[in-house]
Amino acid sequence: MLVLRILYTFADDDKSGQLSKEEVRKVLQDAAVNQAALGKFDQFFTIVDVDNSNTLNYPEFVMLVLFMFCDGEGIPKPLPITKESHPIGGQYYYIKSCMHGKILDVMGAGGSGAKLIMYKQKDTNDNSNQKFKFTVDGFVEPAHRQGVCFDVWGGLAPGNPVQIGGRKSSDNANQQFRYDNQSKMIYVGNLVLDISGENKDDGATICAWHPKSPLAPNQQWDLVPC
Repeated sequence: MLVLRILYTFADDDKSGQLSKEEVRKVLQDAAVNQAALGKFDQFFTIVDVDNSNTLNYPEFVMLVLFMFCDGEGIPKPLPITKESHPIGGQYYYIKSCMHGKILDVMGAGGSGAKLIMYKQKDTNDNSNQKFKFTVDGFVEPAHRQGVCFDVWGGLAPGNPVQIGGRKSSDNANQQFRYDNQSKMIYVGNLVLDISGENKDDGATICAWHPKSPLAPNQQWDLVPC
C-alpha cells in the first residue's frame, strides 16, 4: 500500500516528466519512509540516475522505490503514540465501521478470551461493552471491565482473531494498537483491524490482517465520542 501511495504521489507532483533529486526526496519523506532507508537515498539515486541529470523520470523513480524496499528498510515503522496522532486520554469512543456503521462490541460483555464482534449500537445505558479508550501506553481498553484490552490472540500473524485479553506488562506487541487519522485504520504492528470476510452481519468477528490497497471499508473505522 505504501509503495502505491508513493508512486501515486509522484504522478500527482510530476508536471514535466521529471522530478529533481530534492523533489524525489520530499515525496519519500512525506510518505514516512523510515530514516534507515532514507540514509541510503543518495546511493540509490546515483544508481538509477543513468544520465546524471540529477532528475528522475517515472520509470527511474519506480526503480528507486524498488531498490529502497527490496533493501528491506523502506517499510515504515508504526508512528510513536502522540497526542496529535492518537486519541489518548480518558475519553471513551464507539469504534464504528466505515463499511456498515455497526460498532465494535465485546461479545457477552466478557473478560479475557471474549470475542470482539460487530454489532448494532445499543440504545440503552447497558452498553459499556461497546465503549473503548486508547491509553497512553498503547492499549485499547473496554469500559465494562478493568485489566483487559484488545489482544491479537495467538500473536501477530495475519488472520489471527482480535479478542479481549488480560493486559501484559511485557512481550505485549500483540496488544499495542494505534489509530491512524489519515487512513482511519487501527494498526497493531504492521497489521490492521479487519472485519473477517467483509461480513456485514451482527456477530461478525475481527481479525488482524494486512492493510489493503486501495483502502477497504472493512478495515476503516470512525471514532465516535460516547
